[in-house]
Amino acid sequence: MKIAAVSCLVGGSIVSTVQYLITPVDGDLKGPELVSEVAEKQTQMAWAAALDIPVVLLWVPAMLFLGYLAGGMKTKLGLIGSALIFLPLLAAVPAIIGLDYLALVASGHDDLAAAGGVLQEWLDNPIYGLSLLVYLAGHVIGFILIGVALFRAKVVPRWAAVMIGVFPFIEVATWNLGKTGVAFSGVFGLVGFVVAAKALVSSNSQPSPPDDYGVRQTAVV
Repeated sequence: MKIAAVSCLVGGSIVSTVQYLITPVDGDLKGPELVSEVAEKQTQMAWAAALDIPVVLLWVPAMLFLGYLAGGMKTKLGLIGSALIFLPLLAAVPAIIGLDYLALVASGHDDLAAAGGVLQEWLDNPIYGLSLLVYLAGHVIGFILIGVALFRAKVVPRWAAVMIGVFPFIEVATWNLGKTGVAFSGVFGLVGFVVAAKALVSSNSQPSPPDDYGVRQTAVV
């Protein structure tokens, strides 16, 4: 479990950042523009699409390890946070990751305009839009809750808990900075995830109860 935790949290964070950095197209492009640009950079896009697989295999279980560290099996806050960072991500994998492969396949079509039109239909599809919306909402809200749970549980330094909690906001804030922004947010998140992985492999990784736990227990008795 310890090796798996480190591999998923640290490895998943690194591979995810690398995948974003080598992806040769802007995710905000319309279907026809996206297909045309991918057609000019098929080899690089093929590598980016190939990295989608290890990203999923590492990043999805990493959310479970992070949730476990935050007390997902012991506290309601940790449980809700864990569910929000894991379930929407899992549900969105086919729609979001599939877009890379769809764009790659479409770029090999003889009629790029027609292929771009088909891709645009998928981008405009409510299923894709809803998947993306649910994922982003769960990502932001879930990480806030996980950060608070880690802060309260004291299983990582509080500065690390804050870094993990605000990680999605750093991603959003640096999105328009291009590759530089992706690299910055990736390193920012990696620091927090390395600390979390270290806590998981240590002997003191079990979440401690809140400071007022004993008082509340006495009151109940």
